Amino acid sequence: MTLNVLFLAAFKYTNFLAGNLDAFLGWFSLPQVHIFRIYAPLGISFFTFYAISYLVDVYRGEGPIQKDPVALAIYFAAFPKVLAGRLLSTGKLLINSGAERSQPPV
Repeated sequence: MTLNVLFLAAFKYTNFLAGNLDAFLGWFSLPQVHIFRIYAPLGISFFTFYAISYLVDVYRGEGPIQKDPVALAIYFAAFPKVLAGRLLSTGKLLINSGAERSQPPV
């Protein structure tokens, strides 16, 4: 969970901190810090908080441990959940993702 938050902080705040450090160093006529501009991937906060919600649900025993990386990636990338208005629990989504499908209705 700490690693998830560290990635989020690195992507979102590195440019902000470097800009403030440059302004601070400029007051004292010190050389500025030059870093490459880091662009945050689209939806990084969304994916980070879903990863944390998955870890918390598994820790509490409210959701299954997903051993299939494809199913886990689908859980994280299921954007229609955004319309639900809140983070849905892991158990509600992962249980249904592994269910066997019968013949499609005619």
